[in-house]
Amino acid sequence: MRSRLQTRHRILRAVRGFFDDRGFLEVEVPTLWSEVIPEDHIEPVRCGHLWLLTSPEIHMKRLLAEGHERIYAVGPNFRAGERGAHHHPEFRMLEWYRAGGDLDALAADLEGLFAAVADGLGVDGLSWRGRTAALRGGWDRRGVAEVFTEHAGWDPVAAWDPDRFDLDTDARVGPRLGWPRPLLLEAWPAAQAALARLDPADPRVARRMEAWVCGLELSNGFEELTDPAEQQARFEAVNAARVARGATPLGLPARFLDALARMPAAAGMALGLDRMVMLFTGAETIDEVVAIPPE
Repeated sequence: MRSRLQTRHRILRAVRGFFDDRGFLEVEVPTLWSEVIPEDHIEPVRCGHLWLLTSPEIHMKRLLAEGHERIYAVGPNFRAGERGAHHHPEFRMLEWYRAGGDLDALAADLEGLFAAVADGLGVDGLSWRGRTAALRGGWDRRGVAEVFTEHAGWDPVAAWDPDRFDLDTDARVGPRLGWPRPLLLEAWPAAQAALARLDPADPRVARRMEAWVCGLELSNGFEELTDPAEQQARFEAVNAARVARGATPLGLPARFLDALARMPAAAGMALGLDRMVMLFTGAETIDEVVAIPPE
């Protein structure tokens, strides 16, 4: 544990150095807030009359709207009911945004970030659960339709099935992704757009990207949706789906939607820092890479 915590410290130092050297501003955002982004499969945590953050996104897009062009945040996030080998109800996230950015810029950020961390640790690749991945020489980029057709035998872009998608991601597709080279998985079905804009060349898919390394999903990013009317309609659909399955609707984040109307075109990425430490230390579980695991 002492060795892993020392490695964690070095990783965090390398992460901050990477973004600082590229002109990003580190920002600190409130952990408690009156609004929360409605998401169908993420349960926020109440704290009195406020919410604990599920992501700094609700604040960082407001900063983009106020003219900050390159920003990043490192801090705690909270999600109810998430406890397992790869999940904690409180976890550390790195999130960054580029005004005017796109998926190509995010891909370059990810490759550069991992190279910087590898340099800081004196390694060239990763080995995790018997899988190895080289971090230099370029990452793969493939679409969801392609990898699901290859590994699960069906195309979720052509015929969306949410239950089958989740099951196959866990059992048949995810374990095969991100080795021997890391993979950037893009062109997600529109039903999985969340806060991403749809691809104008093919509105069946969203401009969304996930990073997978050694079979572990590590980050999720978008070319951001900046249309508040469309985003509100998506939030309303999420709340309707939550009601239909007996969950509590989460309301509409009015201040977030107001900021969205003034936000420039941008791209942003959220990366699980605890999972990054797992990969670089070979830890089997997230408990092994935090100083004090949750009870």
